[in-house]
Amino acid sequence: MGFTKKQKQYSILLIFVLLVSYFSFFDDYFKYLEVKKNGTSDACKSYYSEFPNGYFTEDVKVIEIQDLRDIVLVRDFFYDYPNSKHSSVVELLNLEIWNDEIR
Repeated sequence: MGFTKKQKQYSILLIFVLLVSYFSFFDDYFKYLEVKKNGTSDACKSYYSEFPNGYFTEDVKVIEIQDLRDIVLVRDFFYDYPNSKHSSVVELLNLEIWNDEIR
């Protein structure tokens, strides 16, 4: 069962598209899943070093805020992502941090 020239070309094109997809998105995604699983600031820093402008940077910043509970990170988050889908979670963390500081 031989492949035609057209089928071979489409196969090579498909393999090329899959490789590009992997290196441009899936590598980033798998690293994000690792950060999400670990939930530590060290994992976040590792993500930032590998993907400084990664697709999941906003999500990773929320994980970092949850781990470190640092008010400076909260301020930076609101500055960098004023219309974030995570704004309500970060706002709650902000209130918790302030309440902990008041006590």
